[in-house]
Amino acid sequence: MKLLLFLIVTSLFLNGCALMVGAAAGGAAGYYAGEKGYKVKVEKERD
Repeated sequence: MKLLLFLIVTSLFLNGCALMVGAAAGGAAGYYAGEKGYKVKVEKERD
């Protein structure tokens, strides 16, 4: 019984970590894309 509980807690913890990493990666990718898009927009307005 304890082993089963341990496995459930471990899988929840790993899923939580995976979600956090995914969210962090998604946020970083979104920020980077936003920065690039902003630079392109500024350069177009300058012309």
